[in-house]
Amino acid sequence: MDTMSTGAGGQPSPSASAAQRRPSGEWQNGTPVGAGLTVRELLDLPELRVAAPDVLAGAENLDNSVRWIQIGARIDVVDCLYGGELILSTGASLRACGPDYGAFARDLHAATVAGLIVELDSELRQMPEDLVTAAAIVGLPVIALRREIRFVAVSEAALSLIANRQHDDLALVAQAQDTLLELCATGASIQDLLDACGEMMGAPLVLEDMNHLVLALYDAGLPAVELLQDWQLRSARVACDLLPGQPGPENWLTANLDQDLGLGRLILLASATPTAAQSKLLQFCARAIAVLEHAKAPGHRSHATSHAKARILSDIIHRDYIAPMAIYARAQASGVNLKGSLLVPIVVSLHPSGSNEPDVADALIGPAAVKLGQGALSSPLTPGRHALLTASSSQRDWEQHIAVFAKEVRDRGQRLGLHAVVAVPEPVTKLEDVPQAIVEAQLIADAAQASVENVDYHTWATVGLPGVLALLTDRAVLRAYARRLLQPLIASDEKRDGQLVDTLRCYLDHRGNKVATARDMHISRQTLHDRVRTIERLLAVSLNDGETCTSLHLATIMLDVMHRMGMDFTSR
Repeated sequence: MDTMSTGAGGQPSPSASAAQRRPSGEWQNGTPVGAGLTVRELLDLPELRVAAPDVLAGAENLDNSVRWIQIGARIDVVDCLYGGELILSTGASLRACGPDYGAFARDLHAATVAGLIVELDSELRQMPEDLVTAAAIVGLPVIALRREIRFVAVSEAALSLIANRQHDDLALVAQAQDTLLELCATGASIQDLLDACGEMMGAPLVLEDMNHLVLALYDAGLPAVELLQDWQLRSARVACDLLPGQPGPENWLTANLDQDLGLGRLILLASATPTAAQSKLLQFCARAIAVLEHAKAPGHRSHATSHAKARILSDIIHRDYIAPMAIYARAQASGVNLKGSLLVPIVVSLHPSGSNEPDVADALIGPAAVKLGQGALSSPLTPGRHALLTASSSQRDWEQHIAVFAKEVRDRGQRLGLHAVVAVPEPVTKLEDVPQAIVEAQLIADAAQASVENVDYHTWATVGLPGVLALLTDRAVLRAYARRLLQPLIASDEKRDGQLVDTLRCYLDHRGNKVATARDMHISRQTLHDRVRTIERLLAVSLNDGETCTSLHLATIMLDVMHRMGMDFTSR
């Protein structure tokens, strides 16, 4: 066996106190973050496996990072530690640290060592019970070796691994810098940066705002439901003033971002103790996000909260999710509760079209969405058209909330010089039915162009038959059919400056009641009688036939719809 009281490699340890020497940078659970070699991995080295290592305490912390191998245990070893060392000692050396082994274990833990490995020998045939008990209480890994080993061989193997990993980490960091610079130069999105960094770090990343609402997520293939469960509560427990690389609860690493951009923190959710490379990459990614946002003109900077909600709704519309619960978790983490019994899609159309700039949409739709009770997801569909999704517990609740929302949107639109149309289909109960419901809402919005109803929001009931026909104006057969029916009357009116089409429309609206028709047309009943006979002669029909009246009524409505939409009814 080899016994030494110096650091691995034979270099004497400095005499300054551990507290004075600890770096102020990267820490994990009180231990400086190393290059990723853990106590668990070290125990798996062939040089140690032959000694049948027995973990007596601190098994839950075997993933502590090992920065250095310290050979030899002395009572004053604490004063020679920087933190992150693994103490490798003989039984004889440890025995000299008695009799207060419990205090010695607590001192090692306070010095943030990674663990203690002791080779039992004739001087010390079993580990002191009070040392094991104290180590178990503070979580210090303590391992006993039942056979003799060469300490220098263990130290060389461990330090070789550490050096190799440090080299790999440096290469990874350099690659990350190149990748992030390229993404920034090509105008990538925040999500693109998160995906690239998360993939390189091999762990989930969360970007949140100052209120702990999730703005973007890279899930690393893990269930979003688990990653984002009770997110706001968990995140609020993590201090905002952690040093770079200093983990909080759950092995989280954080990087603060520019609050002027509406951003809060970038958080790495490490499953094990984070590495130095992960810490550096996190800081690089945070800076890249800031650079990306600052490079944009103020009026074109992305509104992070709106963008996060838009991405969730876009995934719903394109069915780009594994399970509904993942969407519910992401929405909840972004401040929107979709767990109502009814899901209510909404489409807002702004006229003139093209008014879908982020600042206009946020100024109009964002503040109004607050009126929707449980909040809403919002995403642009086409220029001038936006989709929203909210939830409600009952029909009465959603109708009340939609009415208030729609009025707010219309009022704000008028102040911005825009005409806003709010369209709402029937609510759905399943997330997979939302895409079709949004398509239906867009049809209602299109149909509302021909509606004469002055309402805050439109449904199929408010657009009526004129609205339905407005959706069919591009159907050549329907236009040709309506034109064929009414063309003789239109030609006669144009030639004689007559009112045959208006008379027919009023007559059909009153379901053939000649008294009511004559009154509304301000003509005598005889004049009406003559016009009806002229209409029947020109069209070669009888207005006493029900099917004929239905066809002509449809044609007059089609004529009105096309006029309201600025279309030429007579063109083919």
